[in-house]
Amino acid sequence: MAALHVRPRAISIYWAIRMTERLSGLRILVIELGGGHDEVLLSWYRDLAALGAEVYVACPGEIWKRLGITDAAGWLGAAAVKGLAGRLKTCMDIRKYVRAHRITHVVLNTASGTAIPELSMLLPRHCVILGTLHDAARLFESYGQRITTRNVDAYTVLAPYLLDRVPSQFQKRIAVVPATAIDPSVLAKPNEAARYLRQEESGPMRVVIAGGIDWARRDFQSLFTTDAAVRMGDRVRIVLAGRSNPAERPRLQSMLKNMPPEMIEVHDGYVPHDVYAHIIGGADVVLPLTHPSCSDYQFYVRSRITGAMSNAWAYAKPLMLERGFQAHASLATSIFYDVKDLPDMLRSYANDPASLIPHAVTPSFATNESRRSAIVGLLN
Repeated sequence: MAALHVRPRAISIYWAIRMTERLSGLRILVIELGGGHDEVLLSWYRDLAALGAEVYVACPGEIWKRLGITDAAGWLGAAAVKGLAGRLKTCMDIRKYVRAHRITHVVLNTASGTAIPELSMLLPRHCVILGTLHDAARLFESYGQRITTRNVDAYTVLAPYLLDRVPSQFQKRIAVVPATAIDPSVLAKPNEAARYLRQEESGPMRVVIAGGIDWARRDFQSLFTTDAAVRMGDRVRIVLAGRSNPAERPRLQSMLKNMPPEMIEVHDGYVPHDVYAHIIGGADVVLPLTHPSCSDYQFYVRSRITGAMSNAWAYAKPLMLERGFQAHASLATSIFYDVKDLPDMLRSYANDPASLIPHAVTPSFATNESRRSAIVGLLN
């Protein structure tokens, strides 16, 4: 089955003109000191650039190489290193860069972890500092996060349900800014929804399990069995898109032997961002596969977001979530399932692809309008 594609809500010409250049004159440094969250950094970069800001990036060299950004105002190689002396050197290098390039605003792409508390204290006081929270529980469970909170001006979270963990009396501003600014080459694809009303012309339903191949977050055992393969039928194609831990690779290969080869497509290893965007753009369903049997399930169902959610919202793809996520009203456009019923549900949708169309939407909180309006509100 070719991709089920329904355009996100169209951006009005009036809104586009009104928002463009809203951040003109601002010099913004986006900082990522860890080794991941590339897609969040890319989303920040695309939004800030679209709003007219002059955008600089500070991140490790391997991330900069992966991002493939060619039009940034500048780049500083910076990474969290072990030891207090190393952390302080990184922070002072960033402080010097901020002063030398007259940076007015700083976005902490990951507002927790090594060196972030020290950095938040050492950034020049004239800077407006925003921090992206990837785990809302850290606000109250981490001493280092409390230090960071005292020094940032506002936080952003990647989904509305993460706000459920934040008490109403919390003193800092928090806005929802999902990582849903998409790759322009995928945005240009035509609306293909009509073809899914003609089932006889479609191929297998492409179910993308997005992100790293990680048993702590994904219950592969629920799908990669001989019984599950039979129950899904021959109209489902499972696409794995993400790097696996080398130590776990033999386990993955053993499980894949339970599946007919034509039912599986594996992208094991680093997937370039443009390739990954087209894999998501070609999906009919995005499936995080985060189930109660996963050791990290309780974190994701209450205070974290998996990148697969952002992927689905960004490209208006049906998002299938285990029943526990149904407790969050902001996820109402998703398809919820009980783990034991997942193979049968996939078969049902594969046999009736038109029934996916109501779920192929970008939620209102993840649209360009909502996301960029929130950014302007925080930075102006």
